[in-house]
Amino acid sequence: MVTEIVMMVMLGVVMVSANVPAEKTDLHDLYLPDCGEITKMAPGETAIINSHLPTEDHPDEHKCVWKFVCKEINDNYIRVECLYFDLTSAANCGDKLVMRKYKRSPKTKFCGTDGPHGVENNQGWMKLTYTSDAVDDEHSGFQCYVKCLAK
Repeated sequence: MVTEIVMMVMLGVVMVSANVPAEKTDLHDLYLPDCGEITKMAPGETAIINSHLPTEDHPDEHKCVWKFVCKEINDNYIRVECLYFDLTSAANCGDKLVMRKYKRSPKTKFCGTDGPHGVENNQGWMKLTYTSDAVDDEHSGFQCYVKCLAK
């Protein structure tokens, strides 16, 4: 009986996830954007980005770009906080996460364990680009939350 209930719950989860639109996956108010996706969020919504794999398991020169836009761009802002951040050391910086806080703004590079913890901008637009190099090194990668917040 317990096995049947577990199977029914698992089938229900599969059926529900099959009905989720391809452009966004909503998991308890968290978006999981794909590489190259522009994610439009309302204040209070959060997206999760990650390196998907430990850095030594990435294909050589892997690249992923995410763009985030808060609705009513001038009335909101974006904050990035990382659950963990461990890429190639700052001296080499082969694997890196590059942040552009505003369109045409200077880029900020994060590597090693110095991730974008609590970094904010003052408008609702941000671009993040993750690239890995061809060097096999052992780092856990990263998982960061990108939040759209009202001013």
